Amino acid sequence: MRVAWKRLRYACGRTVHSAMPYWIDDIERVDGAFSAEVKRKLLKISPATIDRILRPWKAQSGKSFTRPGGFREQIPIQGNIWDIKLPGYMEADTAVMCGGSMRGEFVNTLTMVDIFSLWTETRAVFGRGSNAVFDGVRDIEHTLPFAVLGYDADNGGEVLNRHLYDYFYTDRISKGRAPVSVTRSRAYMKNDNAHVEQRNDSLVRKFLGYERLEFRELVPLINYYYAKIVCPLVNHYIPSFKLADKIRVKSHTRRIYKAPVTPYQRLMESSYLSETQKLRLKLRHDSLRPVELTQMEFKTRKLIDDCVRRLKAAQGLPRNIPTYHLHQALIQY
Repeated sequence: MRVAWKRLRYACGRTVHSAMPYWIDDIERVDGAFSAEVKRKLLKISPATIDRILRPWKAQSGKSFTRPGGFREQIPIQGNIWDIKLPGYMEADTAVMCGGSMRGEFVNTLTMVDIFSLWTETRAVFGRGSNAVFDGVRDIEHTLPFAVLGYDADNGGEVLNRHLYDYFYTDRISKGRAPVSVTRSRAYMKNDNAHVEQRNDSLVRKFLGYERLEFRELVPLINYYYAKIVCPLVNHYIPSFKLADKIRVKSHTRRIYKAPVTPYQRLMESSYLSETQKLRLKLRHDSLRPVELTQMEFKTRKLIDDCVRRLKAAQGLPRNIPTYHLHQALIQY
């Protein structure tokens, strides 16, 4: 169980329980075959027993450095964000990699989450300027397996600005295309963006942490880590919870969650994706191996740490490190 738990990035018992049938063959291929009795128990064990065996992962709390956008009163507040039943409505936010100090410039992570499926894409940008975040948004839109229908952000100027509003709404209308609905959350109401806030914790902080990353040279390597390793792993092989219902019991609210499944499974079961989109998504899924991705994740994370040490010592980056560059040209439709 500890071997499987480590491969699943120390997930909770219910997540490990749901993921085990999809992971166990690949874990055996890499870590050695289990006995028939052990394999039977791993597939049969309950989530509660898993949690009793394994110590829960304790994550640190981060800090919020959101700054208001300059024209937010022109953007409508999203009122029915929890009722979305089809893919394409995205929540967006940034997580700062500042180490607790906002002085100077540093790497930021742009996170976009599909509310229906919890499909998540993250990209690293240097600084919090609108141009850098805009490049990240375009790159994410280009790689999503579905079309963007809505863009919902908090009130931070880096994710809610005139540049992005024109891109999603004004420019598309001028070109005769259907505009993307641009909305915002209520000020000081973090739960309005609960999906992306949770992903900032369970993905960005879990995989990249809180360390200050103040070197521009790290951005292509971190984007390789995100786009080619972490996001495929999380979207295709890490089950996630979704709220099914809320029941009011006197003064308390009881939340009922659906059984955890992966974002990939939610999209494949959706009737809103075309057969062509599903075929393209399945081909991508079949080309991935979860344990191989976890091994790449571990090696690349160590490489990022090594590059940080080298840059702090003014030694420069090693040669032939893997990189991923955001698309610089406008997407042609």
